[in-house]
Order: sequence, then structure tokens, then C-alpha cells
Amino acid sequence: MEPDVNEGGRVNGIAVNPSNNKNVLVTSESGGMFVSNDGGQTWGHVDTLPVFQTNTVVFVPANPNIVIATAAADFNAVNGGGIWRSSDGGVNWTEIPNPPIPVNANGPMSATEVSIASDTGTIYVASNFGVSVSADQGSHWTQTQPFTSGDPTVASLVAMNGGHVLAGGSSGVSRSTDGGVHWLTPTANTDGITGLHAFGRSPFSEDQAYVVDRNTALFYTEDAGDHWKSISTSASNKKGGCGGISF
Repeated sequence: MEPDVNEGGRVNGIAVNPSNNKNVLVTSESGGMFVSNDGGQTWGHVDTLPVFQTNTVVFVPANPNIVIATAAADFNAVNGGGIWRSSDGGVNWTEIPNPPIPVNANGPMSATEVSIASDTGTIYVASNFGVSVSADQGSHWTQTQPFTSGDPTVASLVAMNGGHVLAGGSSGVSRSTDGGVHWLTPTANTDGITGLHAFGRSPFSEDQAYVVDRNTALFYTEDAGDHWKSISTSASNKKGGCGGISF
């Protein structure tokens, strides 16, 4: 049964409650958020989240009652874009105040991807303002800048164990070894990564990750982002265009 909302647009993200796999939240391009409590058989609209372009939603593994969602800028008098938090499993929502606008930011805050470090539970959120970080399940947030010159936008990020975090955007690829406090430029082979789309961490090694660019070329690192290697270009999209997401 489809939700009774016109022009909901494509699905941007899906999150399954780790303590109840019948409870599913879905973010959409232009319809806000939807919820199912019977494993996807029927759906309802989450009216308590008053934003229409929702990007990512995640249940916090250590406490599934805590849910983090991101939204694009809506250009209202009070911007609805950024980070939203629920403390009751997605029933009610509170907007996290936007941080100060950084230099060279393009428009109001728009938040996209969320990644949670499996060892510490620290939450990282990518946005056009950089990276927002919370060490207390989203109650409080700090802001960090992987790119100190040029466009501060972080299009994708991935949190690994041991304080390793990777961030990427139009300004390139940046890496942190201390949980996002300081950021470093990779030593080698990021020039071939153009129009970064998404990171994916490996289930086999805490120092291994992958990234896909806009030409669907695939790169990987085995040292937490310091060096990158290209995997066969035979899978590249010869016509260019949208890339993909690595899992």
C-alpha cells in the first residue's frame, strides 16, 4: 500500500530499527518521511517532521530510541535543513540548531549523509557546512572543517574505528586520525577521484574503505585513506554521468 502523499519523489534512505525489524523509516526526495510498523506492508507519513526533502535516517545502534535524520535547506525564515533528532523512535522530532555559516558556504545548511563509528558510537553528519560531530547520541554537536579553503561541502563521509574518518566533496578527499579534530590530506592517488559520490567501509578491515566517483570508477584504500588505488576501469561508465554508492 503506497502512502497517500502526492509527489513524494524517490526514496533517499531507509533505516530498520535494530530492536524491531518491523519498524522501518524511509526518507524521500519531496515527501518528507514515511514509517511502517509491519515490515513495509503498510505505510504512514511522519507528520511531526516538518521538512519535505529528507536525505538520510539512522537508528543509533546503542539506543534505537534515538534516531538521526538529515534534510536539505528549504529557505524558510528558519531553515529546516540540517540535522533532526528523535528520542522516541521517530515519533516526534527536534531540529538541531544550525551552526554558524562557514566561509565560502553555498546557501543555508543542507545535511546529507550520516555515519556512526562502531567502536565509540560517535555520530558524524556531512553537510555543505562541513562535518557535524556528536559524542553523546546527538544531544550536543560540534562542527569541524575537513576543507579549510575552497568549498567546505562534504558530500560523503565514513567513520571507521580508532578515530579514523574520511570525508570527501568537490574540494577533494580529507582524512582524520583523531575523530575529526584535525584533518589531513591523503599522501597519494586522490587526483583520479573526480566528483566523489560515496564512501563505503569494508567489513573485513578497519583500515579499508572504498569510494565511487561520478564516472562510476571505484577506488580503495588499505590504510584508512592515506593512499588510494584504482580498481579496474572496465566497470567505468564511459558516457559519464551519475556515479554510484559502494557497500
